[in-house]
Amino acid sequence: MDKMLSIRPNWQIRSLFFEIQKYQEAANRTEIANWALEKAVEQKVDWRKVSKIKIEETEEEIKQPEFMQIRVDEEYYNKVVEQIMDTFKLKRLKAPYLIQLVLVNYLSIIINGDKDESIGTAEKMIDYGIDPLVFKNAYELSDDMNKDQLLELARQYLEEYDTELNRKIRTQMNQKIKLHSDYFDVDKYYPKPRNDFGTCNIRFVSKCLAGLLLVLVECGGGDYNTKEIILNMKKAMKLADERRVRL
Repeated sequence: MDKMLSIRPNWQIRSLFFEIQKYQEAANRTEIANWALEKAVEQKVDWRKVSKIKIEETEEEIKQPEFMQIRVDEEYYNKVVEQIMDTFKLKRLKAPYLIQLVLVNYLSIIINGDKDESIGTAEKMIDYGIDPLVFKNAYELSDDMNKDQLLELARQYLEEYDTELNRKIRTQMNQKIKLHSDYFDVDKYYPKPRNDFGTCNIRFVSKCLAGLLLVLVECGGGDYNTKEIILNMKKAMKLADERRVRL
């Protein structure tokens, strides 16, 4: 069953439709809105993260109506309403804000590409909180024939394509290093107190991500495969490069 939305779009919504139509020129607003809703339901989106994405107002002239009527799939719409209201503890959700959020998420997917499922799972684990040293050691101890190639790709991915994930792992690893430093009470064993506890480098961070992915392969019951992860990471980075050129 369909649901008709009647909204007066703000400049953010106009800009989002305009940017999306650069990639999907033949699509109308109704098609875009429904694809965005469908993706939102499939992905189980982190709406807090989406709400913090900055929207740039386009400098190009936008020829769009001041009042829009958009026919959407009611089932998808209601599911997304429930997700967003639960996330922000809202008693009421206005349609323009919902449309704005789903369009931001959809444009992000178009620009950055759908992430490989294993990377998405790894990110959720890191967001929840991990012991990075455990996964670094998992990499060191792994006998997977493709682990060196996975490490190289993990480093490239963290340095060039997901600096936020790089920061999260680095922060968690530095916290763990500090805990070890505090535990051994270095001031007791050295004449001069240390001013810092040391920090990890990109190789450590990359080994942590590569090790986490290898653990998913080993413990995933056949759901993940190292060669497939490597192939999907290459495809994702290539697609991101192509989209950067278009932008």
